[in-house]
Parts: sequence; C-alpha cells; structure tokens
Amino acid sequence: DALNNVTRGNVYKEINGIEVSFVPDQNAWGTATEYYWPGTARELDFFAVSTGTTPTVAIGDQAGQQSLARTMTVTGYTVDHTNPNDDLMVADFVRQHQGMNDKAVSLKFRHALSKVQFKFITTVTANSTDKVVINGLRVAGLNVTGNLNVTEGTEEADATTGVKKVSLAWDESSLSGAGDDVVFSQVKDLELTGEAQPYAAWLVLPQSIADLTLVVDYTIQGKENQTFDHTFALATASVSSWAINQVTTYTINISPNKISFSPSVEDWDEETPVTDGN
Repeated sequence: DALNNVTRGNVYKEINGIEVSFVPDQNAWGTATEYYWPGTARELDFFAVSTGTTPTVAIGDQAGQQSLARTMTVTGYTVDHTNPNDDLMVADFVRQHQGMNDKAVSLKFRHALSKVQFKFITTVTANSTDKVVINGLRVAGLNVTGNLNVTEGTEEADATTGVKKVSLAWDESSLSGAGDDVVFSQVKDLELTGEAQPYAAWLVLPQSIADLTLVVDYTIQGKENQTFDHTFALATASVSSWAINQVTTYTINISPNKISFSPSVEDWDEETPVTDGN
C-alpha cells in the first residue's frame, strides 16, 4: 500500500518506517535487516526521489489520500543556486513481485531540472594592453520554487523488471521567484583570453524564459578601466524555454568594441541507474 508524506531515506512496511542506508562496497542501498516479499501473488510499488533539499513528497492523489495509483508530487521544491550540485532526480516507478526479481530492485533516476551553462570568449589577445574581466552574472525574473507532478508514462512497463517510465511536469501556476535577482556566484573576477573559458553551469527550474534577462557585469582594463552592466534577453527565436533534462549553453563574446552571445540546446543524461538493496 502507498503511504503519503514519505521521508527520504526510508522505505515503509505498513506504518513502520524502515531505515535504508548506502553500502559502499556493494554500491547499493539496503537495510540492516533483510525483509521479504509478502508473497508471489502480491506486488510492491517503489518510489524514489534524490535531492539535496527536503521538499514535501506525497504518493497518491493530490488530495493526500492513500491510493494505488502510481502518482507522486514534489511540493515547494526550491533550487539552491549557491550549490551547483543540488540536483533533483526522480526514479521511474517500479511495480514488482518476487518472481520478477528476487535479489534487488533497480531504480533508474531521471533529471527533473534543467541545466544552463555559460562560456566566454574574447577577441582580445594575450599580448594586448586591454583585458576583459567578468565581475559577475545575475538573472532577473528567475523562478526558483515550484511543484513537480510525477505520473506514469504511456509506455508499457518492462515485463522483466516492472519498470515504467515516469512523466515529469512542473505546475506552471506554482512557479515563483526569489524576489531579487539571482546571482550566479561561480563567475567572479574571471579574466578572459582568446580561448573559450571553461563552462560555468547552474541547475535551474524548467520554465519559460520569455521575460528573463541576464546581466553581465564586466570591466575592460586598459589605459582607463571601464566597467559595464550589459543586459541580454535570454530568449531567442530558437530558445524560448529551459526544459526538463536539457542543457542550454550560452556562448558570450566580449571585446572592447562589441558583445554578443548565441545559445545552443542538447539533451542531458537520459537516466542514472541506482540499485536498491534486498
């Protein structure tokens, strides 16, 4: 039976929480005590969320009632932009009985967030008297909090593993901003060269970017130092949103007499497998 308000790091047997911990030498999650299937005719559902924060996770219908339907909501998730590793991943739903897999349950996690990357280039050469220094980046109008709805996909479950791919959708009406500009603090005092600088990447809430702007604070150092705040509209004719499980890369070219940028989009990792214990 499904239980509501699942605490991360626990599985549930009836109403008693059972602690689960990671076993490094087995590269798997397991329990201190072995637990057994309730019988070959009984099926168990497995749900899993991986995140660095602690949002409210509910299994069943949105009214909070216990349900056999394989749905899940992650409510009030907030992206921590000070922590580039604060990811949110959701495992495909698994419905198994003992005859399907009597050793372990394989959980395949999918990215629920989007990734945005910036790389910088300049036409200023190494022997030039001018230098271009990025002082900081910030985004105005960014949504950072929202509710994620997780439902069964339309594909049939795998007959051997019982895995059924999930469908992830952020509730647009639940999205809200931070109130102030979000500062991407990884980029600070970055001196550009003629070569493309390493990526600076952030995990972001999937959302429309029609009204989002990126402010680049940079200094042209030379005979006279000049500091600028240049504002970009992040949406283009080809990129109007940041989507689930996608990476959007902006290449920004800053030179003493011009500044330009171009975006590109690609898929993020399809899935990350994790094996549960007995």
